[in-house]
Amino acid sequence: MDEVRSNVLVIGGGVAGFTAASFLEESGMNVVLVERRGSLGGRAANWACMATDRCGKCSVCLVEDGKRELQARAAVRVVTHADVRSVAGAKGDFTVDLEPVNSAPEEPGDSKDHALNAEMRVHCQAILLASGFEPYDPGENPLLGYGRFEEVVTLADVDHDLLENGLDAFLPESMESPEVAFIQCVGSRDPQAGRGYCSQFCCKASLRMMKRLKHLRPDLEITNFYIDLQIMGKEFRHYFAEMKERFTFIQGTPAEVLRPRRILPESDGESGTEESRRNVRLVYTDHRTGKIEEKRFDRIVLAIGQTPGESTKQLMERLELECNEFGYPAANGDGPALTSSRPGVYLAGACAGPADIPLSRLQAMAAAHRIRADLAGGE
Repeated sequence: MDEVRSNVLVIGGGVAGFTAASFLEESGMNVVLVERRGSLGGRAANWACMATDRCGKCSVCLVEDGKRELQARAAVRVVTHADVRSVAGAKGDFTVDLEPVNSAPEEPGDSKDHALNAEMRVHCQAILLASGFEPYDPGENPLLGYGRFEEVVTLADVDHDLLENGLDAFLPESMESPEVAFIQCVGSRDPQAGRGYCSQFCCKASLRMMKRLKHLRPDLEITNFYIDLQIMGKEFRHYFAEMKERFTFIQGTPAEVLRPRRILPESDGESGTEESRRNVRLVYTDHRTGKIEEKRFDRIVLAIGQTPGESTKQLMERLELECNEFGYPAANGDGPALTSSRPGVYLAGACAGPADIPLSRLQAMAAAHRIRADLAGGE
């Protein structure tokens, strides 16, 4: 078994993981970064840029920048296709055994140079958990039609279409004056399901996507259904105020997605009115009036939230970490530097709770600073 000694083991190669690894190395520490998949960047590596005629400040460009910066860090050893099998010891003297895993097929251009082929043992002083998140499965709510109607997709699906295949994969050019609905808080803010939290990134990601789609397809009409839009920050409030002039926002709770009722052809031989051509209808409760309303759309986009995911739950068991009421690791700390219930194990990014790219980076930098100070005796 290959044995390695380092100051810090970082678990997770997403935004939080590689950011923390870079800052720790810059402060003079040896770091081992372990990632289950074959490449770094996490889920953010598959997100499309939201720029229109100007930067949308979606932070996606920071992913590739961060990965390139990490490659220049000589004291960071990257290990991919690997998972944590066991953890022993205490703060200042941990022993972590890694084992190879079979992950998803490599994407073109990914390097296999760092793939773990045999068991490895890492001796380290501190551990940073940055294992990311899993997206909520909207199939858990069959009333929203995901998996039943091809017109119902997730925000991640649209993002993937834009990145890989272009707008036509989502909205064919042959579709005249399309109408699209965005539904916020799918899988979030649901106390009955144990997910009473806000997923933080969904509102801003939806607004950026709406603006991007309208930029690409000016004849597109978009309606956003929301519970309470999270638009903190002076700059983003201005951004939202600008968008209210171009898009329809309805504060309402979507109840069900259905096929339109059967409509007879019109007498002149046409296929019916423009409204009748919409493929799906959304039934919702309008919060302003308290009435049940419905509206037809060509596409419905579900803004799905974040969940801890099975991989993070398994790591919590192996690290012997306590969890909070939502299934995330119980975190200590009033600021961005988070510690877990086990001394010497730190947290950063979406594994500790819903987070977007900027927050993940902030927590990673704060965690690196906290680890450096703790290992130096509090200096």
